[in-house]
Amino acid sequence: MADSLSRVWSDILKILHERRIIINLNVMFFERLGECHGKMGSLECACRDTMIPIEVDSVREFLEKFKHLRVEVLSSIVNPLTVGNQLLEKLK
Repeated sequence: MADSLSRVWSDILKILHERRIIINLNVMFFERLGECHGKMGSLECACRDTMIPIEVDSVREFLEKFKHLRVEVLSSIVNPLTVGNQLLEKLK
């Protein structure tokens, strides 16, 4: 009897551990997705609220700013995708 209770308890602990991992991955996914969404909002605001300059130096700075924002958005997309893949693997 004690042996079977021990096995049941071990199985319950294993299930709870798996659920904790899944919940942590889920929370991380949505946190990273929120960061990505914020950076996308910054890029959208920069596109919408900026007047296109006509001087050469201003155009270079303008394009450099958009390039930097675009790189930030693309790099921030990688994080939720990575965590999302880990979450999917755990759920399988």
